[in-house]
Amino acid sequence: YLLNIEPLQALQMTELANTLGVTHSTISRLCKNRYIETPIGTIPLRKLFEVGTIKGKNTTHTKSYALAVLEEIIKTENILHPFSDKKIQHELELRGIFISIRTVGKFRDVLQIPSAKFRKDSPGFIKSHERSAEILGKILNKPWSAKKSTKNIQDILKRLGLFSTLRQISRARMALSK
Repeated sequence: YLLNIEPLQALQMTELANTLGVTHSTISRLCKNRYIETPIGTIPLRKLFEVGTIKGKNTTHTKSYALAVLEEIIKTENILHPFSDKKIQHELELRGIFISIRTVGKFRDVLQIPSAKFRKDSPGFIKSHERSAEILGKILNKPWSAKKSTKNIQDILKRLGLFSTLRQISRARMALSK
């Protein structure tokens, strides 16, 4: 984990306290205001203890690991046919993370990722420039977009969570008209 090679292994303060034969509060006080110098920077000692854990087939995963895997699944999905929560749950199971469909929805909410219905037409949660440009291109290729002003297009993009300047939209329009 500290070398960014492996995900953080699930360990709770209670488990460590039981192993060492001390109380949970002793471990908690020990970790308070303590930091560790690592190759990835200085991190609070508390960060090494995960609060939420998820059972895997033969292992226990941290909540942050499950969130990262879920985000990766959604980033690699087909934007025209986004995965439903059921399909995301199945993909997570293939990777050894067993959670309910409801938990998939909760995790999506934590990551501020809309449901499949809203990701299909408005993938505003995608922050990368490439995807933003791709969405802008799709909007400008719609027949109704020719009747819209550049400002109207900018308002549509803002509602999708994409922020483009009027100049970027004008340039994209000119490039598409050539």
